[in-house]
Amino acid sequence: MRRMNDGWLVGFNHGEFGGSLWFLSLDGSKSKQILSENVTKIAEIFGRAFVFTNAAGQGFSGGAIYEVADGGEIKNHLDFEASPQAYFQESSNSVLVVGVSGVYRVGSNLKEEQIFKRDLNGFFPNSITAAKDKTIYIGMHFFVLRLIPNEKSYQEQWLVPSTCKDFHVDQEQRDCICDNPGSSATQQAR
Repeated sequence: MRRMNDGWLVGFNHGEFGGSLWFLSLDGSKSKQILSENVTKIAEIFGRAFVFTNAAGQGFSGGAIYEVADGGEIKNHLDFEASPQAYFQESSNSVLVVGVSGVYRVGSNLKEEQIFKRDLNGFFPNSITAAKDKTIYIGMHFFVLRLIPNEKSYQEQWLVPSTCKDFHVDQEQRDCICDNPGSSATQQAR
């Protein structure tokens, strides 16, 4: 829920049963449905209201970011192949957005550029931030992924427990697997 100048934005997410975005007048006497998609986030970015959705309603495929103006009018939107999960405002005119297909830089005009491509489905990315040196951190269930900028891309560093000195990312199992030499069994870093 988010207050606008002339009303409220109210979002619903019912998973596989669908969702919706509504605009309610300040006194609650009038309402109108704006979207029929699962709403995952309503945020103020660039001093304006934006709504993140999961269009498919199942899993994390398909989604969008909508800019919503007073009166509940959709001004602009950006479609994603995978639902946008979290954002970090890195400057006055751009945000970093993470989803299960990687990281995007989105401008205040809702133009996007994918800056890091990686299948994160099953790792559940749910937060993102960036340091002053442009290193990006993505929080996920059980793990943090650090992206260190280099000339044209990013070097991945998976932050796992200190007891797991050597590991590999098992993309099929969606897990980081410890490969500690001399251990009697492979341990999963959880």
